[in-house]
Amino acid sequence: MFALARETGWQRDFILWELPLDETLQYHHCALRAANCWTVQPMQDAGEQLARLEAVARIDADDDDDEL
Repeated sequence: MFALARETGWQRDFILWELPLDETLQYHHCALRAANCWTVQPMQDAGEQLARLEAVARIDADDDDDEL
């Protein structure tokens, strides 16, 4: 909260009582990212992510076949 107040100039009461929580978190992440701090891992390439999801789906399908 203090970092957000420092970066935006907003009052503490506004941040606590009037700003929706999801917006507060987004602003906080943006402020950290602007300071070159990662708050979450960078997203994977869409192709990599799709390949991982397909691999998981194949494993789940193989497990279902074994139960029959």
